[in-house]
Amino acid sequence: MKRRFGRTLVCTLLASLLLAGAVPQAQATDVTTLKLYFWDETFTDVTQQTIAAFEAQNPDIKIEATCLPWAQYWVKIPALISSGSDLDLFWANVLNGVEFINKDLLLPLDGTRINAAGFTQPTIGPFTGTQGTLYGVPIFYDCSGLMYNKALFDKAGVPYPTDDWTWEDMREAAKKLTVRDENGEAQQWGIYLDSASDTWNIFYTFVYESGSDIFAADGKSAAFNNEKAAQAMRFVYDMVYADRSSPDTQEVQELGVTELFTSGKVAMIFHTTPFFTTMYEAMRDQVDAVQRPAGAREGTPLSAIGYVASKNTKHPEAVQKFMDFLATDAPNDIMAQKNTPALPSATEKWAAAFPGSNTAAWIAPLSSGTGFPCPYVYQANSEVWSLVATELNYMMSGQKPIEQGLADLAAQVNALQQ
Repeated sequence: MKRRFGRTLVCTLLASLLLAGAVPQAQATDVTTLKLYFWDETFTDVTQQTIAAFEAQNPDIKIEATCLPWAQYWVKIPALISSGSDLDLFWANVLNGVEFINKDLLLPLDGTRINAAGFTQPTIGPFTGTQGTLYGVPIFYDCSGLMYNKALFDKAGVPYPTDDWTWEDMREAAKKLTVRDENGEAQQWGIYLDSASDTWNIFYTFVYESGSDIFAADGKSAAFNNEKAAQAMRFVYDMVYADRSSPDTQEVQELGVTELFTSGKVAMIFHTTPFFTTMYEAMRDQVDAVQRPAGAREGTPLSAIGYVASKNTKHPEAVQKFMDFLATDAPNDIMAQKNTPALPSATEKWAAAFPGSNTAAWIAPLSSGTGFPCPYVYQANSEVWSLVATELNYMMSGQKPIEQGLADLAAQVNALQQ
């Protein structure tokens, strides 16, 4: 009885002391919450996995992720930064990232804590300011390659493309792969060239491959108003209108590239890494890719997507820790489930999902020196992109001579840089 009474007394006293606060209790750790924004809902799963891996290493930091539709993204993000709202981290592409750096909207990072050397210049360079300050960490990249339908090549008896093809090799194959009926109507095209509106695959890349620069090294003026660039645009124009190997500008507007390619109406297309994933899922071993055919030089545009931070974040140290984490293996291995990760050491994990495919077409440009960052200027990138699309349409639809279109475009780009 005494023993039972003693236990009861001790428990009662302990409870009383706890209620009174006399016995010290473990202090709850202060938790910092970061707000993160991205624009592609198909990346929700890998984004959440990345956050979970970071939080496991940093239990005092929580990240809340929000996906904003692309149509709203570049309107809302600058507004959130300017208003000082709870915006800490967000995705940025090359064009907008460079512009935001120039406008002093981003938080400078401590580059000594981030393994920037693990990345290649085409992906880390655009997130680095003119004075060498790092403002972001790339997480994945898209690049352009030449995809082809094996069945159509087999049927025509045309050898498959190779990574050492030239423009002329591509042109001759496209002619052989184009099929028209007795009335001259196309039943199959050798290649799909979105010549009037694809600024990335047509204008920027063909001009670069011609040997011309696109913008000056200081990012403040156009450098494409020359004969090399004009020859590149004439080459594309002739494939569409002289050879008739591709749908013309009107037909491109009416026909969808995905259906044309998967249904066997087009033998070759220039497109990006995510599109290859979609085509592989639909066509499996009937689709493959090679690096872009070379003109005067090889060239593959790389468009990196990375995380940057608002200069008005209230939690710069927590943001820095997340940026440090992004340059490690774990988040890049997670990204490999979805797209080509920016860290070259993780790209083979992405490639493993495409057995038998020439995945080097998408990986080699990252480290070989043939890849170049999506071209940019330091001001008004969005406006420049729109101008390029407009003038490209004029040139490729015959509304303007190519030389005149290049001159007009250069003058408009330069005017925006004043």
